[in-house]
Amino acid sequence: MLFGLIPQQTAYASEQSNKVNTIIKTGKRSEKKAKLTNTDGTEYEVSIYEKKHKVSSNEYVQEYAYKLDENNMRLSVSGSQSQQKWDSTGGTEGFITIYYKQDGNKYLITRITGTWLIHESGTAIRDRKVMAVCNEGFFTDQYLEKNISSGSFDITTGWTRYADSTQGIVGIGAKSICTLYRIYAGTSWEFVVDNLIAGSVPGGI
Repeated sequence: MLFGLIPQQTAYASEQSNKVNTIIKTGKRSEKKAKLTNTDGTEYEVSIYEKKHKVSSNEYVQEYAYKLDENNMRLSVSGSQSQQKWDSTGGTEGFITIYYKQDGNKYLITRITGTWLIHESGTAIRDRKVMAVCNEGFFTDQYLEKNISSGSFDITTGWTRYADSTQGIVGIGAKSICTLYRIYAGTSWEFVVDNLIAGSVPGGI
């Protein structure tokens, strides 16, 4: 249940949740996993689903969605499996959408949008942050890192240079990081969602 929301906010949250469900049902599982890590070392791998749309001859939209429930998360073999466990109720979900132009193996990210959705009162979200990069070689200028004060974001990059995904050093994509606090259990979890087109996105884990 969504507590304390006016009807317009409730309708918006329902619309965004429907978008998450659509991406999960009609998209494909990404090879990349999100990570949910407790301060005591307990770590979960969370499935990310992705879906690509062609907007014009060289413009695309890449959507990524996740849901913290028993169907889409499992304890990681690299983390502790004997400490505090996540209650997989499905009350936390969200997505990131990357808008970009493509010319062969070259990409230019133009916009990033997304949202975090919390559907139950036992979880609070804090320290939301988004990072994005579109660089190759030793370029470092097309990188952004923003703290997000609300449950959603919409960022226009203003970048102009394409990055070649075939280069040895490359980073094309976006990443979100937040802290999920389980109020009743008194536990804190870092949640990192790495949405990659190619290479790696700096920051976080």
